[in-house]
Amino acid sequence: MSGPRKLNKGDVLFREGDTSDAMYVIKSGKIAITKVTGSSEIHLTPHVAGAQLCEMDLAGAFHF
Repeated sequence: MSGPRKLNKGDVLFREGDTSDAMYVIKSGKIAITKVTGSSEIHLTPHVAGAQLCEMDLAGAFHF
């Protein structure tokens, strides 16, 4: 089990395609989820305190 992680603006928690090895719960603040397609970046719904997130292949195991 891992402990808390503090991210600063611009830090990357994980990238699409990374191996799923953890699930995260946002304790405070917010995090933007983006998807890169070609040379464009699509901003998905931001996640705020209390939200759970993880890389997609792990998400399927939790049935979000």
